[in-house]
Formats: sequence, C-alpha cells, structure tokens
Amino acid sequence: QANAVNIKNHNAGMDFFFGNRSHAIKFIDFLNNVVPIKHRSDKSLVSHCTKNNTYNYKYTFAVEIALICKDDLAVLPKKLNSALGNLGPLVLCTRVTNSVLLTNPQTLQEHYLDADSYWRWGLKALMNSRQLTEFIVLDIDPDWSRTTHGGRCMYADAMVARAKDYGVNDNVFHTRTHMGNLLNPGDTVLGYDVLNANLVDPALDHYPPSHLMDVVLVRKSYKEQRARRRQRKGRKRNFQLKRLDAEEEEEPTRKGKRGNAAGAEDPNAQLEAFMDELEEDSDMRQRINLYKAATTGETPSLTETDEEDEVPKVPIEELLDDMTLGDAAALRRQRQAMMEQPPPPQQQQQQEDTSMDMDM
Repeated sequence: QANAVNIKNHNAGMDFFFGNRSHAIKFIDFLNNVVPIKHRSDKSLVSHCTKNNTYNYKYTFAVEIALICKDDLAVLPKKLNSALGNLGPLVLCTRVTNSVLLTNPQTLQEHYLDADSYWRWGLKALMNSRQLTEFIVLDIDPDWSRTTHGGRCMYADAMVARAKDYGVNDNVFHTRTHMGNLLNPGDTVLGYDVLNANLVDPALDHYPPSHLMDVVLVRKSYKEQRARRRQRKGRKRNFQLKRLDAEEEEEPTRKGKRGNAAGAEDPNAQLEAFMDELEEDSDMRQRINLYKAATTGETPSLTETDEEDEVPKVPIEELLDDMTLGDAAALRRQRQAMMEQPPPPQQQQQQEDTSMDMDM
C-alpha cells in the first residue's frame, strides 16, 4: 500500500494504481509468492514527443487469483487422480500458499499442487465453505498410530448426525475424518453433506457412487462458545487486523434493479469468520501481521476462564504492538526535537575544552 497511488474495490476484484511500473511488477511478485496466480500485461500509448522522441505509456496488468480456497471440497479429474497416486476422488483443500495442499480425509494422503499444475488442470471447488452443514458427533474411534503434521491430524472413524436432525429422526452417517485428535462425542463439527447435495461436475461421472463419501468433516465448530464470549461485556479478541484504505466503487443504478443482492453476505460477518479461522489455524497466522487490541482490564471469572480455554485463541507472544501513522509521526518529531536541543552546559564546556586541546 505504501507504493500504491490509489486502491478501489468493485465486484470483480480490486484495482491497484501505481505511479511506477516497477512498483506494479514488485506487487505481482509478492502475489506470486503467497497465492497461485496467472497474469497478463498490456500497454497503451498516452503521449509522444516528436522533438525529444520520447514516449509515455500506460501499463495494465490483469492478475487472476486461484478460485479454490481453504476448506473447499474438490473432485479430482480421472487423469489427475491417477497422476497423484489415486489421491481422490474427493479431496479437501487444507492450505493455500503459492501451491495448493490437497488432503484426503479418508486416508490422510496429501499432495502439494503447484501453480502451473493447478492452472493446467483447472481445478475448481465442488462445494465451498458457504455450504458447510453442522453435525453432532455421536461417537468417534481415533487411531493414534495414524497421524500427520506432528500429531495435528489423526485418522478416526466417526458417527455423526446433522444438527437439524438430532433428536428428530434416526438419520446417522458413518464417515472417516482427519480430526481424530480434536473431536469428542457431543462436539459440533462443520462438514459437507455430499449425499443430499445437488452436485454438478463432469468429473463425477467417472467415479461410481460407492467411491464418494456421504459426509466430509472439515473443522470443529466453536460457534456457541464464541457467541457466549461476545455477549459478555468487555470480553473481546486480544488481536486486531489492519485493512487496506480502499475506495468503494459506486455501481450504476438501473431501473428495476435492487440496491443489494438478496444473497449478499455482510462484510462484517465475513471478517468475523476470517478472524475465527485465524484463531484456529496457526499456519495461517504465520503469514499475517496481527496487532494487540486494547483490553478493558477486567478479570474473567473461573467459569469464563474454563470455557474460554476450550476456544482457540492467538497467543500474546505472536502479536505485534499497534502503531498508527500518527504515533509514528509523533515519534519522529520527538526524535528530531531531541537532536535539535543544545547540549547541557557541562557537556558543552567539555566539547569546547576538547576543541581547544585539538587546536593546541
């Protein structure tokens, strides 16, 4: 943002304006290191001076970011599945950096798909996080001998029921999951109800229904605990985020067109969901600067402390001290004023004596 002249938001993405072409190229290199992208460039002549034979060009870079996101469910094409050692057919996207980490929760197999392979195969999400369904864990049998990532993922057999069916009917699903170390009977977990979803993807035609899981569990839910924490006065997150100072592009109003889409999500709700993921995922926090938030200084009760211990939170040692632009300017002015102040009389006398000795 330091080199950007202006930033604008619109429905198709974001526009960054730079005063120098090298700044735009540097920004593209940054994006290429953090997320799979593909880009193209173009230039147009703005002005031309015949006397000096100089040209002034306007450069435009179009960058497309990978559509697949963390916790998305994807189905692998038949050829790609064979090339990856029968990793699929259904895989979870568990991490997105400059490559995409695909995980099979049934077998704990993993594979990093680099940017070139991702764009070559055109992998898309079969179901995304907006389609997650709440399930209740009825029983779970973890296998402590099958773990990955230093014990953060563990194979387990689980019996779950949809939260809306719990206590209403006897619909129970058996599935395999990679969260055997996190789940206990009675917990709420978010997952994809593949059996009752209306899925359309040509790659599904190459697999028999028996090869597809009925339910794919994604992550443990702390919705109720977080809701109770927000209701308490003064119990807020211990961190905050910095956002880009971007302008919102005004959309042209058309006759008969509604101002807001019926299915549009609240930006504040999206931000809260993103901050929930930051609290749960330590790998994601390593690539994002988190700043200390102002606290009220209230001491929680023992009941509140025991309940909050179950909810993941960001350790205080991972947080940076918050400093605004005004604080930085005041600090610079203070340092400049200290440099401009004359030295004390004793120190000044010592400096004069030293200069006299040097002259002699």
